[in-house]
Amino acid sequence: MRRALIFAGLVAGLIAPSTAAAQAQPICPLADGPYEYQAGLSLYAGTWWTGQEAHNPAGGVTGAAKRALGAQYTGFWFDTARQGLSVAFAPGPLDATTARAAIVRELAADFTPDQIAFVEPKLNLLQDEFSEAELNAAWQQVGATIVASGLDMTSSVGCFGSGAWRVIVTRGLVPEATPEIRAETEALFASLGDKVFIEYQPGTTVVTALAAPAPTTPAPVAQSPFVNLPAVRVRDFVSRPATGRCLRGALTVTAKRGVTSVRVTAGKRHATATAGRKARLALKQRSTHVTVTVTLPDGRSASQKLIYKRCA
Repeated sequence: MRRALIFAGLVAGLIAPSTAAAQAQPICPLADGPYEYQAGLSLYAGTWWTGQEAHNPAGGVTGAAKRALGAQYTGFWFDTARQGLSVAFAPGPLDATTARAAIVRELAADFTPDQIAFVEPKLNLLQDEFSEAELNAAWQQVGATIVASGLDMTSSVGCFGSGAWRVIVTRGLVPEATPEIRAETEALFASLGDKVFIEYQPGTTVVTALAAPAPTTPAPVAQSPFVNLPAVRVRDFVSRPATGRCLRGALTVTAKRGVTSVRVTAGKRHATATAGRKARLALKQRSTHVTVTVTLPDGRSASQKLIYKRCA
């Protein structure tokens, strides 16, 4: 299992993998600019809105990649190191050449031949080890393990810092990442193997890209594949009851326009909804810890942790 150690004296957010494998030819390398390429490509990434009008209703490059790759799809990102749009895919019938051809065919659902001719040379196809479905399944196991452990940890699915698409577990509030602490943490997720990438933040409370509200000290710009896009806020994409009042029976969260999916999780249970639909999750306890996660068409996501009470 791969590991990383974040020393308290380093700039917040910089992650140094502890294995050579994590550093050798990373699928998602970090790059300190330039970022001008994003201005020309941001309109191709996914569905976006001007008023009531939807642009790229089929999902743009992200949607084309998901349709073309199917179960082999892993992830999409703005790739500053390669100055383009990158798609990772898992092993399967399609290789990089056939995967590219399949995606280019699907681009016709949103773009003209001239637009396809512009964006296709900027498209990178990279093979990873695991699919999005595999990582999401592992993420659910990780979440349950974290809750059961009682340790100060958070998790997300991502690529930057880990060097490849993985479930990233961040453990904080440790004086230092001693061999004993690393062994304790790795043992919790050993069954998931290389699907999990562990990092440590000694002496500090965990703050991740999925946490809300955002940290007061911004991470270095090189960490973000969406530096020219606004931060994702869960409240902008869902309608939900206030936490200050009790609910009878179930929590209902409505997904607003412009979101790909909304996932409501409580322990091992979850409910999902697409734009305009509702996710309903029964409240089986007097007090229930809930995580609401929104995912946008361009691959960005954000989560918010809430506590809801069931009426007596």
